[in-house]
Amino acid sequence: KIMKATVVSILSLSLCLAAPAHSFVFPGSQVATRQKLKTDILQISLDTDRGLKASPEQKAELQKLFKKLERLNPTKSPLKSNKVNGDWSLEYTTSDLILGKGGFPRVGPIVQNIDTVALKAENSELVSYFGLKVPRKVTASLEPQNNKLVNVQFKR
Repeated sequence: KIMKATVVSILSLSLCLAAPAHSFVFPGSQVATRQKLKTDILQISLDTDRGLKASPEQKAELQKLFKKLERLNPTKSPLKSNKVNGDWSLEYTTSDLILGKGGFPRVGPIVQNIDTVALKAENSELVSYFGLKVPRKVTASLEPQNNKLVNVQFKR
């Protein structure tokens, strides 16, 4: 089953919000607009328990913000960029599988490792099985649709 879900990483947002001490961001510039969108996305995401408690209004607002941010992405081919590869802390998703709806609750952070060269991803997390914290991993294959869009297929 191919998952079509939205995923937000706190690392990607926070790294992009950081600027050198000697830099100045001009209000109204694309850089300032991107920073504002990232801040807004992160603030809403953190209020939703990774998306589990997101209201329909929050989901709609996040989708609107994501679309605006994607249009302003300065990286022309994100899937060919090394900026995507690595470990990311997952802060928001629309994926019921990742959220664990109907399953065992997540009790810690979800770390997502992305490897665009090998076209693989892996989610690592802690879940609570009858009061015990148990590590669990789920792997996924990445299927590029173009230079900016990828289908993600998680495998249990």
